[in-house]
Amino acid sequence: MNSNQDNQTSSRLVGGRKLLVLALLALVLGSTAQANAMGGIMTTGTAVFGQSRHTYAVVVDRSSPGGYYIRVWLAHNRVMQLWAGEMRNGLFMMNYHIYRTMGQHWTLRGGADRTKFWRPDTAGELAMDPRTIPANTVGIISGYMAGRGRQTYKAWSATGNWKPACGNWWNVQFFPGNVNWQLFAQWQQWRRGGQPRPQSPKPPKPLKNITVNRHQVIVKMWDHAKQDGDIVDLYLNGKYLRRIKLTKAGSTVTLNLANGRHQFQVRALNEGTDKPNTASISVTGVVKGQPRQSWSLKTGQTTGMYITVQAPPKGRRPPPRVVARQPAGFYVSA
Repeated sequence: MNSNQDNQTSSRLVGGRKLLVLALLALVLGSTAQANAMGGIMTTGTAVFGQSRHTYAVVVDRSSPGGYYIRVWLAHNRVMQLWAGEMRNGLFMMNYHIYRTMGQHWTLRGGADRTKFWRPDTAGELAMDPRTIPANTVGIISGYMAGRGRQTYKAWSATGNWKPACGNWWNVQFFPGNVNWQLFAQWQQWRRGGQPRPQSPKPPKPLKNITVNRHQVIVKMWDHAKQDGDIVDLYLNGKYLRRIKLTKAGSTVTLNLANGRHQFQVRALNEGTDKPNTASISVTGVVKGQPRQSWSLKTGQTTGMYITVQAPPKGRRPPPRVVARQPAGFYVSA
């Protein structure tokens, strides 16, 4: 082979390598653009709780309420997760959970969550004042926002059983720092309907209504699938009742109900480590309807049923049942 052929062969090899490099670069850039379009860190900044300062990040997650959630890194391998809430009495209410992660959580430098090592610590709420947000900004995401926070629950076991523990209010401030304006514009456009929204999940199947014959009924709930840390809030007639973490053994709630119709609701706070939030429920004293049912919920979804009480007044026994007796020697012939 002469030198001219060698040069031509080398040129083809170099050209092929260039094309391969360009193709790989285009693939990587395309994957990055697609990842940015689907989600990512929109904002990083500083959260001030009382006198302590912490780093926080706003993460785009279209499956979360509002299309995002907020993570605050606390001391001693603890992480606070915040979700967009609702307006109540002129304040923007947000719920939070704090977990002890044993170091198994992602940071701004990367990594991945290993939630099976996480342990629930406390839960509470933030009451943020929209009047503190500067004009033409979005609070916490692209603008300052202030309010107050307090603890409302504390986990009293490693499995996440909760007990009320209302604490004092403390001051809360969020100072946004770096904002990914491209992702912020995409998120705003998605919120306004400018981009195709992901398919909305099907509404949860409601529990079937039941009728009971007693004033005091016992409701039992348990995780009939894998025990994976599912947590639910219970409501009776629109009023908060209690929070439970579903286990195989189950938890019971005693309801003292007057005659009439009562609304019982279950709201999923998470989906554990094995989605979705699934469990079974049983009610005592059912005379009409299904005494045992089940649900399957996504985070934030609510299901429920109406419990109708048809019982004699307290202190009175129901009249004895009259059984017709057949006269002696009475029979029916074919």
